[in-house]
Amino acid sequence: MEKEQDIEVVKKKFTDYLSQKGFRKTVERFAILEIIYSDTKHFSREMLQKALTIRVSRATLYNTLQLLQECNLVLKHQFGKKTFYERAFKNDFHLHLNCTVCSTTRELKDNDFKKCMQNKKLINFTPFRYSLNIYGICNKCSLKEKRKKFEKKKLEEAKNCVIKINQK
Repeated sequence: MEKEQDIEVVKKKFTDYLSQKGFRKTVERFAILEIIYSDTKHFSREMLQKALTIRVSRATLYNTLQLLQECNLVLKHQFGKKTFYERAFKNDFHLHLNCTVCSTTRELKDNDFKKCMQNKKLINFTPFRYSLNIYGICNKCSLKEKRKKFEKKKLEEAKNCVIKINQK
């Protein structure tokens, strides 16, 4: 029930923004909005295009995402070379853990950091949104790297053993 109410609030906010800026209120724009707010995950333009059940041009998709960012309904993130988006309305603060090897992104909720930011006084500045991206190597990639090093070490040991045997 709350999800449907949220979508109605978001639709109203988007409708008001479009009216205020003199843009048309099209079926395509609202179909994009509904897809975005039907899930809580990050998405790319390509993922969004595939999820749409009606035909929407790439230009309309791109322009609508831009409008949704301008009215603070969508957030845009740059994770390495990839661009992802997520909904902004009622989106709790979270950190993004980005693996620099496999390019995966994981969300992590951190209430201690959230409290710290809420209590932080910034001179001549009022924050309304913040984001934290942490870059590193995920466990899966780290284990792969350790296995490669282990296998390389074993291969070197085997080569050294063969060389010693041949020298005898």
